Amino acid sequence: YCDVYNFVYKDCKEFKKAEWYKVEKYDLTDQCPLATTRHIFSDEMFFDVLELMDKYTYDILRELSKKYQIIICSIGTFTNISYKTKWIKDKLPMVKDAVMITNSNCQMDKSIVDMNGSIFIDDVESNLISANAEYKLIFGDEYEWNHPSKYSRVANWTDIKRLLL
Repeated sequence: YCDVYNFVYKDCKEFKKAEWYKVEKYDLTDQCPLATTRHIFSDEMFFDVLELMDKYTYDILRELSKKYQIIICSIGTFTNISYKTKWIKDKLPMVKDAVMITNSNCQMDKSIVDMNGSIFIDDVESNLISANAEYKLIFGDEYEWNHPSKYSRVANWTDIKRLLL
């Protein structure tokens, strides 16, 4: 996100370089004040430069897919979802299913998806609260939108591998 922001807004008078490791706000306005998340997340360039979290993620997802049906459930605009779906297809061939939820007002709620009997991993606590999944894990570092959490926290895919494989 910050790389795209830096590229798109670098010539603006008020521009200051955004640093991803300094982001604390869900809408990224603390590092990217000139843009909206809707604009950046709906830019094809965002998905052109998007990479997996680390060098272990791909292999762990492949291992998990041998034991579990991996279904990605994501929320976004129509444009965001079209790019996201292509990115998943190209980068994560072990993921065979996805549920994409469109929302025009950026409401974070995945409760319309029946997750009964499943393991649900999300970085937004409100998604976990509203879901009916049997097991729920909060993903990633603690930020204002996901802490404190009553759910077990997994920092990365290596943590998930330890728990599920």
